Amino acid sequence: MTSTEARPVVNKAAAKEANERGATLAHQQRYLEAAAALEEAIAHDPEFADAFSNLGAILRRMGDIEGAIAQFAEAIRLQPAFAAAHYNIGNAYASKGD
Repeated sequence: MTSTEARPVVNKAAAKEANERGATLAHQQRYLEAAAALEEAIAHDPEFADAFSNLGAILRRMGDIEGAIAQFAEAIRLQPAFAAAHYNIGNAYASKGD
């Protein structure tokens, strides 16, 4: 990053709120709204591994296995010891026969 590039503004409180809203919407099976909330969480904090993992779970429920795998992989990149993300990416690969 050069000195002229702006660094993203991280708002962890807003990210946490959006992630929790996404989880609530997911429990209500409102998957499109949940995905939007989780994308908002990631926009507020691009290193929020939980939000990436949660978005992966929503995408998998919506049938977007490749999208889910990408989100789980990003969660693992950000937090290599994230057991749930490893478990979920394995299940996603298994669901497509890999």
